[in-house]
Amino acid sequence: MKEQDLKTIYGKPSADFHNRVIETLNTLDDKETERIKRRKNVRLIAAIACAAALALAMTTVAVATGVFGLFGRQVGNYGLNLKVENQETTAPKPKYVKPKLNYIPENYELVHSQINFYAYFYNGDDTGDAPHFFVDIEDSNDYDETQKYVAESSETEINGNKTIICKVHEDENSDEYYYSAIEYFENYGKVVHVICQDYDEILKILEGLELEEYADYVEPTFSKIDTYTECYTEIPILQKFGQDLKIDVVSEKDDDLATLLVNVKSVEERTDSKGLEYLDFFHEANTNLHDRYFDSEQQLIAPYTRTDVEHGDGINTLNKSAEVEDDRHFYLISIDVTAEDKDIEDLTDQMLSGSAVKYIDGQLVYPATGGEVQEIYIKDNEKTTSLKKGETKTLVYGVIVDDDAVDNTYITVETEEKIIDDADEMIRTERKVYLISLKEALNYE
Repeated sequence: MKEQDLKTIYGKPSADFHNRVIETLNTLDDKETERIKRRKNVRLIAAIACAAALALAMTTVAVATGVFGLFGRQVGNYGLNLKVENQETTAPKPKYVKPKLNYIPENYELVHSQINFYAYFYNGDDTGDAPHFFVDIEDSNDYDETQKYVAESSETEINGNKTIICKVHEDENSDEYYYSAIEYFENYGKVVHVICQDYDEILKILEGLELEEYADYVEPTFSKIDTYTECYTEIPILQKFGQDLKIDVVSEKDDDLATLLVNVKSVEERTDSKGLEYLDFFHEANTNLHDRYFDSEQQLIAPYTRTDVEHGDGINTLNKSAEVEDDRHFYLISIDVTAEDKDIEDLTDQMLSGSAVKYIDGQLVYPATGGEVQEIYIKDNEKTTSLKKGETKTLVYGVIVDDDAVDNTYITVETEEKIIDDADEMIRTERKVYLISLKEALNYE
């Protein structure tokens, strides 16, 4: 299972906890996270948590004693730099290892494993109330990481291994926290990072955690292209509502260029979802997004209360959250697409997509904090769109826009092209985003 699959499986714990899981998972893969419409399930809601310490009460951020080469040093108000130095043993170490967990909480299931990322996640609870955890293994050579948002920390030995445990508190206006622990396995030359919501459970996990040699591990083979560096450029282009766009797209089948004429035909505001196919609404974990925004009578749920977050840096400042009452709107955006010069067999999202996004001070805003802008529906979502030369089809997208975000919301038409340059081993991805003001479209006569 890939990291992206992890991000689409689970239900919803706290926002702080969820965001830290996503940030950690994203460091495993530099490729851009696909947008919600490009996958049916978006977001992982999984687990993170705590590392060890036997019966040791949490103290203020602790400075390590250097035992076994694992050091902790306070950085700013809430940072803890974790570092392995002066490793004492020079004995040969196994090249590949895997964790052996002698304790797994009831109902936990291993849903992902690979070298350098080995994780157990509780499966089947969409509420996020059940504890979750993951285990990540890294080489101790040059290990130098800074844990952010540390309220308290302690250090101890578990099974003879130096362990530093952090109590992580991200939002100053919330009493939610989780635990993050680093255990140094000197004999293996590895550092194991464990993250978990529940303190008692993480202690049991750590007490039962061992490493063992992964003798039959086979390194994956990579093509030359897999080793290239990817450079991503996003180009916003402002357009007038009603203006025809002439766009060149690249067919994934034969890499041939085709020209499309694109016109944002209309924007219709709806207060209900009547007449729209339920399965054309996107899914998040096991939840259809229709049920998040519409009630049992198919009426839009508005007004509502959301939580806005002002993010801190995790070193000197914490996040600040506040509840905001707002109204919301549901718009159906219709876009006409014409194949100008040749047949197009597969008009996929990689070639053309339409949606809406916030655009403020010349910058595209992902995600749209401080007023939600969210695509939740595509008509005939599961169908492949093909066009004959000269043929026109209408694509229909549904978006949720909070009332205080309407002025800064723009309808988007997007194309993406990748250029592979062998000379400097780069993959250059250029994404053009054509922007049409939603407010202009709503007031157009």
